Amino acid sequence: MGNGSSPGTWIDMAGFSPSMPNSTTSPHVNTTGILPGTTYLVRTRALNKYGWGPWGNSASIRCASPPNAPPTVMTSNSSVYINISWTAPFNNGLNITAYRIQILKNSGTSFLTNTAECDGANNAVIAAMSCLMLMTTFRTTSTFAYPYNSVPLVQVAAINAEG
Repeated sequence: MGNGSSPGTWIDMAGFSPSMPNSTTSPHVNTTGILPGTTYLVRTRALNKYGWGPWGNSASIRCASPPNAPPTVMTSNSSVYINISWTAPFNNGLNITAYRIQILKNSGTSFLTNTAECDGANNAVIAAMSCLMLMTTFRTTSTFAYPYNSVPLVQVAAINAEG
């Protein structure tokens, strides 16, 4: 295994090998030293009664997955704005590149986005983990139609290069 950024050293991780007395034939490998967000090259080869076969082509594997959901999403209102804020989720190895902020319609039938006022791809919103939306957006538009002093239900999802 080598990381994709430099020509590394290949390490035997599984399979029978005379040089690895504790090796197994399991296709699953537990190892240490794998760093989140790092891309590694892996390759395989087969062993049969005649010995080891040739190495197959290498493939890139990035040790990352989509981020967790923000653990806390909060809304608060004033006479002018609704403040939508959240706490940072675990990014699972890659930087968060955007948030998807969705507001439940007052009818309770579906969630909608409003990127004009709360754009989760905006760098300032990503850094602050919050945005302000005008109360009039919620009260006067048929899209949301919330009564005065109501606070909408909001859900937030984090996005990175894995999803």
